[in-house]
Amino acid sequence: MIPVPRLRSVWAATALCACLVLPACAANTAGAVHDPGSRTVSLDPPRPGDTIPVALAMTPWLTWKPWHGTRLPYSQRWGPASVTDDTATGFGHNPEGAVLAMIQQRARLTGIGDAAWLDAARTMAVVAPDDRPPTARMATGIDPAAALPYFSGFRWISYDGTRAVADLALQESDGTLRSLHATEVWHDSDWRAELVPAPTAAPLPGLDDYQPWPGQPRP
Repeated sequence: MIPVPRLRSVWAATALCACLVLPACAANTAGAVHDPGSRTVSLDPPRPGDTIPVALAMTPWLTWKPWHGTRLPYSQRWGPASVTDDTATGFGHNPEGAVLAMIQQRARLTGIGDAAWLDAARTMAVVAPDDRPPTARMATGIDPAAALPYFSGFRWISYDGTRAVADLALQESDGTLRSLHATEVWHDSDWRAELVPAPTAAPLPGLDDYQPWPGQPRP
């Protein structure tokens, strides 16, 4: 697990660098694909050794769009490169792409109906521990009977290019916070949500040690 003091120092340093270099980086394009709005997007390639996504530095490349009562992030750099009906695919093979996949996939696998769920899940998810395709609807840790929460931030845990692990901060409609443990697996050239039996979101007293998404709702 990444020590918290290290995470905070990397966040601060990266945020400062971002203020200086983000505009220049935004012009870089390669390997074009198309996003839901039919704009050209260029997913960043893997960067060995870069294992900590920083919310503040990512924000200039993110657009949050409404979906079933919540908001989901889209990026020309990190994906999703394609959205078909309620399925989002094509995420960058890097920590940033993984954390966006965590949010997109868990919201969609919670919010879509039973009739469409299995086809969507076979595209966006695998089942632990052997990462096999889903054969029946599984829980995501988010209550499907309640309004979808807002994704307020994340706490990074680990990344090695094949697996990404983080805790997602969820803000419920009454303002309370919960923490959802999320794992992504790199499978068939994309990030897939790893579904586990009986996942739960734990009460979260605040966003200490989490990276809040700028511009998202706050308790």
